[in-house]
Amino acid sequence: MTGSVPARTSNAEPALNPAKFRDPFVTAKGEPRAWVFLKRLRTLWFNTGTLCNLTCRNCYIESSPRNDRLAYLSAADVAAYLDEIERDGLGTEEIGFTGGEPFMNPEFRAMLQDALRRGFQVLVLTNAMRPMMKMQAQILALNAEFPRQLVIRVSLDHYSQALHEIERGRRSWAPTLAGLVWLCRNGFTVRVAGRRFSGEPDTVLRAGGLVTATIDELRRAGSNQVSCCCDGILPLRRRFGSEGPQRGPGDEVALKIERVVDGGMDTEGALRGSS
Repeated sequence: MTGSVPARTSNAEPALNPAKFRDPFVTAKGEPRAWVFLKRLRTLWFNTGTLCNLTCRNCYIESSPRNDRLAYLSAADVAAYLDEIERDGLGTEEIGFTGGEPFMNPEFRAMLQDALRRGFQVLVLTNAMRPMMKMQAQILALNAEFPRQLVIRVSLDHYSQALHEIERGRRSWAPTLAGLVWLCRNGFTVRVAGRRFSGEPDTVLRAGGLVTATIDELRRAGSNQVSCCCDGILPLRRRFGSEGPQRGPGDEVALKIERVVDGGMDTEGALRGSS
């Protein structure tokens, strides 16, 4: 019949009941809604924009050199939220920056400086390629001015070039390793985040994969300030001995323990230590 609504197919999602969402304080049954009050905001994440120098196959936000759907965040935007943290006493310890590629944002240096000057630990997610390297002088100065506050977390999707470039594209491996080596040689605290999409068994990834290969590769570059994101403390115990990583003079042993899940990283769990 003309103008009739098509019959709902069996695999269609059921329509939401609008009565459930008429009142933010009372349910459709007339009962008070449950509340979870914010007691503390340990980490605040900022997305600096969707533009990126890479077009990764499984990017959660479809970042690319052309995707500017999420406009660049401004330093003023960030400052306003940091002001709220101080005003409301939220107890925030860490500020995280992701994208897109954060180092492509023209105001990113100002954001970093503002967060560091306020005393926050700052975590930056990057591919460590040309956009970061174009800011060498600026981030060197910030790392010197605010020692041990800035952590750079670099995405290395696999410990082999072939599989890394399946995800990130051709000619992405060598620039990323060059960026990692530069960071390590210049005393930055570095973390490396990988993905489990190669189909390898856990025993391979844990015993001889991303953790071992990446730490060995980068420590050969002359830095001990390297830790790896992995799926538990077991790989690091296998690598370094039953008591965990050995802490030498000046080592930054700050292990970010992240459970690796299919296609991505679950970053809720953390274990930190320092020499």
